[in-house]
Amino acid sequence: MSGDLAMSGETYGWFSDAARLQCNTTTKNRTYMLWRYYYRIIKACNEIFDTVGGDESVPANEDNQNYYAQAKALRAHSYFNLVNLYAKPYDIDKNAKAIPLYRSQTTAETLGLSTVEEVYERVIIDLKESINILEELEAAGIGRPNGTKDQIDQWTAKGILAYVYLTKGEYENAAALTSDIINNSGYPLMSETEIIESGFRSINIGSWMWAF
Repeated sequence: MSGDLAMSGETYGWFSDAARLQCNTTTKNRTYMLWRYYYRIIKACNEIFDTVGGDESVPANEDNQNYYAQAKALRAHSYFNLVNLYAKPYDIDKNAKAIPLYRSQTTAETLGLSTVEEVYERVIIDLKESINILEELEAAGIGRPNGTKDQIDQWTAKGILAYVYLTKGEYENAAALTSDIINNSGYPLMSETEIIESGFRSINIGSWMWAF
């Protein structure tokens, strides 16, 4: 949805609208696809919260806490991407109307638009809660299975939060989280050889924190 990738021909034509910067209305399928994708993830997360009594009701069972915390991070990640795709940047106009902010699926009521700042506030609240729970669970020996990357751990949630702070312009917070990840997570920085030769195409590279 930007001019970053040049399209030299139209043999396939599948991203011609994007190359022409014409993915800017709701009638364009590529615009709708991203909206639909993230709101379906949000719906699934909200259904998890509804099951336990709401998104402020932390379950007592530790296994359920793990899924609750992952859902918090996943919903936050979805809202963060949505607010960046469909609203004004935070530093341009944080009071601008942005996107609907759903926290439950128990009602069919259509919500109005929350502001950019309101979305960011919810994203940060959810990520901080996710990190706190995941830290406690991992300290108790409960976390995602060793070697798997399809679930969110505390380091993944911290990485998402670092992006949020960076986009908000809170550079010190972003730097602190990033340093924590680099120094303590066990995920190494990619070497020059890995970057050049891998094309980032293999999740078996140790640097990948979250991947399918």
